[in-house]
Amino acid sequence: MGRNGHVVWQPADLEEAWELGSTYGPDACYVSGGTWLRIQWEAGNIPRPRHLVRLDLIPGLYGVAEAQDSGAGGGGMRIGAMMPVAACMKDPRLVQDVPLLGRACSRIAAPAVREFATLGGNIATAGDVVPALLALRAGVEWFDGDTVLSEPLEDWLQKRSSRQAEPHRILVSVVVPRLARDADVFYVKLTRRETFVPSVVTVAGQVVLSRDGCVQEVLLSAGGATTPPLRLRRAEECLCGRPLSTAGVEEVYTAVRDEFVPNPADPFASPAYCREAAANLIAAELLKIWKKHEGGVPGETRS
Repeated sequence: MGRNGHVVWQPADLEEAWELGSTYGPDACYVSGGTWLRIQWEAGNIPRPRHLVRLDLIPGLYGVAEAQDSGAGGGGMRIGAMMPVAACMKDPRLVQDVPLLGRACSRIAAPAVREFATLGGNIATAGDVVPALLALRAGVEWFDGDTVLSEPLEDWLQKRSSRQAEPHRILVSVVVPRLARDADVFYVKLTRRETFVPSVVTVAGQVVLSRDGCVQEVLLSAGGATTPPLRLRRAEECLCGRPLSTAGVEEVYTAVRDEFVPNPADPFASPAYCREAAANLIAAELLKIWKKHEGGVPGETRS
């Protein structure tokens, strides 16, 4: 029994955790690091349920392993949902193969919080790591009480945004395709101060150019403190299959302004400001990539 009559359960495996969640239903909550939940409970933004089901003691939800099929036509890395954000920044395999993830994790909260906050918790709250994962074409894996099911992260976010009823399940892992060696990536988080505040706007992207300078692949995403992250597919269409150029970047700028619809609930930044900021940030990063491949100043790449 926890404080104030709350019950804290410590299941030994996924099956037991799922059964507890099923038994207590809306009066139960799965808890990992709990960093986001504690802030919300203390602020009175969400009610604290009577039954807290800990997931951090389940060994199978930790670690990094090779994924034979990443869901994107090749191998990648499978990352346990309970991996602390700080551990994702330090794991040598992730640093080598998906450095964009580590860059995003380094911008979450403050160093002490990153030791407890988990990758799965940040995803469940559509946090600042999600734009980076969208730009990496990540997938998520869930335990539904019987088996582990997979789906693209983008599909889950779309269902979440449309408020579709979610089945009862537990986030088990994230699968990230291995980054192409010739990919240029970027991640930019615009905030009101350096750390421990929600972003005003967060953008991320991945661009792969062919030898003749044409865009073979492009993934662009954006989100914000009160705006769910999303893929900017119309903006991507402005570049895909075409040479990267200043004219193309101008088209992307316009497309982002049209496609990105910020939530008006943010008390610190208007939707017009957030839309303009997202378009400017993405255009600036694409211009860095263009200059790099045109022999100009280097841009933000895989390092």
